[in-house]
This record gives sequence, structure tokens and C-alpha cells, in this order.
Amino acid sequence: QAEVLTLTGRKVAVLEVPDSPASSLRYRLVWRGIGRNGEKMPLGPYLLRIVAIDDEDGRQTQATTMLQLR
Repeated sequence: QAEVLTLTGRKVAVLEVPDSPASSLRYRLVWRGIGRNGEKMPLGPYLLRIVAIDDEDGRQTQATTMLQLR
């Protein structure tokens, strides 16, 4: 799962993560600056949070990084 958040933590978009074999180590995510309700989001900084869950043992890994909407 991949989510775009404001700097205050409000979720503004959920990005589709394609299903692929476990051997695939690269994904390409595209966010065009459109919010969950179809509104154009203001330019500026946002957070991208990615959560991965291991299907075998249920372990969860999370990473967050900053992105800039220009």
C-alpha cells in the first residue's frame, strides 16, 4: 500500500501498487497531484508512506519519504 500524506499526516491519496512476483524489486508509482476526492492538491511538500506486508508470516515493513509536488 502507498499513501500520500500532508505534512500533518492527513491522507490525501492512495496509490495503486501493482501485483507482481516477489522477485520483482522495483515498482513505479505515479501521483499526479489529485486528491482522493478528485481535487487538485496545492503545490508543496508531501509525505509518501509505503507499507509492505509479507504474505508468509505477516511481517510488516514501512518506509516514509518526502516528495515535492511542483
